[in-house]
Amino acid sequence: MSEEVRRLTADDLASNEMHALMRAAAGLPEAEIRRILAEELPGMVVLGTGGEGHPSSMAACVVHLDRVLLEYLAVSAASRWRGIGGRLVRQVARLGTPVVAETADDAVGFYRKLGFLVTPAPEDPRWPGAARYRCVLGREPADDAGKLSGTPTGH
Repeated sequence: MSEEVRRLTADDLASNEMHALMRAAAGLPEAEIRRILAEELPGMVVLGTGGEGHPSSMAACVVHLDRVLLEYLAVSAASRWRGIGGRLVRQVARLGTPVVAETADDAVGFYRKLGFLVTPAPEDPRWPGAARYRCVLGREPADDAGKLSGTPTGH
């Protein structure tokens, strides 16, 4: 299995492995996972590892002029604890900074370990009642009042 980070292809996005990675990344109902795979991911930059048509990890992001929104990140159980998640985040950061992600309790330590500033985020309706965190790697642009902007663009 290749651990070289590459841009994932349409064959990768259509694979059963990608479906499993999206379930791990989002934890949403199957219909929503299928919608994300069909409608959202084709418009994102999606990086990952693994053989063609058989991704073992993925990072899906939206690149804006003033930030990169890391929307989904997952590594298969068989590939965890090898530094692949960190390598994916570093590749995403090469697309632009700051890198902004939102996550739940289970991934806060991962983002902190990589140097992200972690702050509480508003509740996300996709995960009612779950604590959410905004994770930022790199400095965000100042808004008109000279404060750090706290509102990501996009999703």
